[in-house]
Amino acid sequence: MTGGASGIGAACVTRFRAEGAVCHVLDHAHPTEPVDVRDEEAVNRFFATLPAPPDVVVNAAGTGTAVRIIEMDLDEWRRVLDVNLTGTFLCLRAGARRMVSANRPGVIVNISSINEQWPLNGFAPYCASKAGVQMLTRVAALELGPHRIRVNAVAPGPIATPLSAGLSAVPGFDDEVAARTPFEGRWGSPAEVAAVVAFLASEDGRWVVGRSVTVDGGHSLAGEPDALVLAERAMGR
Repeated sequence: MTGGASGIGAACVTRFRAEGAVCHVLDHAHPTEPVDVRDEEAVNRFFATLPAPPDVVVNAAGTGTAVRIIEMDLDEWRRVLDVNLTGTFLCLRAGARRMVSANRPGVIVNISSINEQWPLNGFAPYCASKAGVQMLTRVAALELGPHRIRVNAVAPGPIATPLSAGLSAVPGFDDEVAARTPFEGRWGSPAEVAAVVAFLASEDGRWVVGRSVTVDGGHSLAGEPDALVLAERAMGR
């Protein structure tokens, strides 16, 4: 479980353990064994030292930024893509290699975002990385399907996590989320995303392959609120 120390990843750990699974957490914020998903050697070592090939790999590590393209420096662009896209690739590859070498079936679930489809001002690297995760998921499903490894993605909308706390602090953003979410008019919870991840990892989801499943209470039907514009408006720009 990558990104399992907080947010959606932590909710997935809680859900899987409640169903009796043994979860190994790969996270830079792990209290005793931190692993950075951008570090190829560390990721490979983590998967190589697991006591058995994983049955399920959930790639939930992610980050973001809020800077317009013309104001963004290359280091910030690379940081977001390295975590969200390259980190997902490294962990997917390492997990798949162990499954294939052991001739074991398995499941890989990548956490994407509705921003794999919806562009958003100020979030170019986040949106681009999540679009990349969607296509990585599809290609991996095509390549790994013959090895009996199912690969899918989950694309959440606004979910109340530490990563999204900054957005919630933008004046008017919560009201916009409520107005644009037809079902119950609220932010989603990490547990609601974890429930869909658990379904995709289960036998009930065995005929879902290479898909990106939206989990947003219908939010993407109306489009994303523009957090950067709202923030600039609040600052009188």
